[in-house]
Amino acid sequence: DWIYAGGIKAIRSNNVTLGAEFHQDGFTLGAGVFRSRFKDARNEVYSIRGEPVGVGADLTTDFETQGYSLSAGYSWGPGFVRLSFTDTEFTIGDKVGDSDAGQYLGTPIGRVVAVDQGNLPLESYQAVGLYAEYQPPMADFLTLRIEGNNLFDETYADRATYGQEFRNVVPLYEPGRSVLVKATVNF
Repeated sequence: DWIYAGGIKAIRSNNVTLGAEFHQDGFTLGAGVFRSRFKDARNEVYSIRGEPVGVGADLTTDFETQGYSLSAGYSWGPGFVRLSFTDTEFTIGDKVGDSDAGQYLGTPIGRVVAVDQGNLPLESYQAVGLYAEYQPPMADFLTLRIEGNNLFDETYADRATYGQEFRNVVPLYEPGRSVLVKATVNF
């Protein structure tokens, strides 16, 4: 019964970050501060903390994150290890945010200590794509293109996809075999 009567608009944000890193003989020290303000993010519920705010799935809210991070690491050629500490405050509307809303909005909150290690193998994949383009000489504003993507219908997740490093998360896989026909007009 979720109706998006008012339509969904793009989320806008203002982001400010300032940081520095020091590198010496494989060692790295870093520090930074950040602040992000988001306007018109889609609210995950019909109301905020039990307060009626209207009816509809297209309700929006503003939120802000700010904080700092510290890190120290060591790199040895193809591998590295890094220890980091991040302290993030989160406000939604004019109230202190909680982890439920923060998770929905993609915002970690609180104090987080993390250890990252490089040189861990990721499963390899191959995706083959081919395309052909034609631009008619008498219509240089027109480009015709046919392309085939993931021709061997490989199941894989892009390297930037969330969840690949967790055993209990199924990552978002890239599309299977697809054929596209495109016409582009430049004016």
